[in-house]
Amino acid sequence: MKRDVFLYILFSAFIFFFVGCANYSLLIKEAELREIEKNTQEQAEWIRVMAREQVIMNQAMADYSQAMFLQLRDISCRQEQLEGRLDEIEKVVHAMRLREREAVKSERREAVGKSTGKSAGKSTGARLRDKQVVGAVEKVFITPPGKILPARIDTGAVTSSLNAHNIQKFERNGDEWIRFTIVNPENSEEYTLERPLVRSAKIIQALSKEVDRRPVVELSVTVGGINQIAQFTLSDRSHMEHPVLIGRNVLKDVMVVDVSETYIAPPGLPPEPPGDITRP
Repeated sequence: MKRDVFLYILFSAFIFFFVGCANYSLLIKEAELREIEKNTQEQAEWIRVMAREQVIMNQAMADYSQAMFLQLRDISCRQEQLEGRLDEIEKVVHAMRLREREAVKSERREAVGKSTGKSAGKSTGARLRDKQVVGAVEKVFITPPGKILPARIDTGAVTSSLNAHNIQKFERNGDEWIRFTIVNPENSEEYTLERPLVRSAKIIQALSKEVDRRPVVELSVTVGGINQIAQFTLSDRSHMEHPVLIGRNVLKDVMVVDVSETYIAPPGLPPEPPGDITRP
């Protein structure tokens, strides 16, 4: 009997212990589940917050893109308007230039019709507002040597220039003179001239800082119907197309240049002034 009671008590204790351990294990798992659930809820909330922020950022980017698109479209419209205005201005300027050119040509034609100034049976060209009209390239009469040479008309040059070779200085009666040779490009004929030295011109080359000193002499030059004594610098212009360059010292106050024309003012032939030494 006692043995049965002991076994009963032992069995009851075992059952109690087993049930208690099971309940404790369940309590632990329930706590872990609550923690996991809590973490899951926090992560879900974080995901919702991030989703809302993403939506806000997407909307901001969309608004910014829309604003930039509108600005670019406005800039493009303004650019097109400006280009249209520039085209209109260019057309107006072009029309004004055409009218001005036609007016100059018309006035020159009238002047040619009314002009009576002739030399050696040839017209010396038109006059505009009491000034000789010359083209970008003209034939000029240079004395000495008393020959007609082709010349480029250059309003950017201060002093006229003449292609010269074998330039030598010498003294005559206590004064400095220059001996030089010029070549007629039309027949390759050479002329050796002697002229008093007027001065030395300082020329600064466009592509170099070096100063080139060139002798300056006075020659008689006739362009169209205008004859004058003018200063010419002497330099090697053999690399140039024209041996003579007519600068502002000849053009000033007496000539008008029409760069669209050439050879419109053939020179008259004045008598050769005395005292010039020419040695062909």
